[in-house]
Amino acid sequence: RTGMRCSELLGLCREDISITKADEMTISITRSVHTVKKKKNVEGLTWIIGPTKSENGNRTIFIKDNDCVTQMRYLLTLDIVPIMYDEQEYHFIFRTNTGRPISKSNFTRSFVKIRKKTDSDIKIHEIRHSIATLMASNPTISYNNAAAFLGHSLNVFMKYYVHPSERNFSS
Repeated sequence: RTGMRCSELLGLCREDISITKADEMTISITRSVHTVKKKKNVEGLTWIIGPTKSENGNRTIFIKDNDCVTQMRYLLTLDIVPIMYDEQEYHFIFRTNTGRPISKSNFTRSFVKIRKKTDSDIKIHEIRHSIATLMASNPTISYNNAAAFLGHSLNVFMKYYVHPSERNFSS
C-alpha cells in the first residue's frame, strides 16, 4: 500500500513514522539499506545505509488505511534496540534482535513463506508495480502525484507505468 521499494522499507526507522489519527499516518522516506555483495564495508558490516535510489526518492507519503496503521502501530510498540552507524543512531523497524536492519534476502525469504501460505505467486517488486499501474489508470490521481508517491520523476513514471491507451492526448 505504500509503493515503497524494498530497500526503502528496510531503511525505515521509528522516527520516520507519524501516526496522526486512528487510520492515518505519514511515512518519511529518506534512506535505503543495501547489502554489500561479496565483501564487507568499511565498518565490517555486510550492509550499508545510503540515500534513496534517486533524487525523487526522498519523499513523505500519506497513508489512510486502518489495517496498515494498526500494523504499524503494533510494530512501533515493540522494543527497538538502537544501533550506531556512521556516528548516528538508528531505530530500524524491520531489524534483527541486535537492532541491525534485516537483509533483503531474509526479508524475501520471509515474504516467500507468507506467499506460499496464501497460495500467491506475486513477487515483492510486483506489488510496487501493481500500485503504480493502478495509480496510473485512476483518473482521480494525477500522474504528477502518482510519480511523487512512488519516488519517480514524471518521465520515468510515464515511460514504465502509463500505457498509450490510458494517456490523454487531447490539447
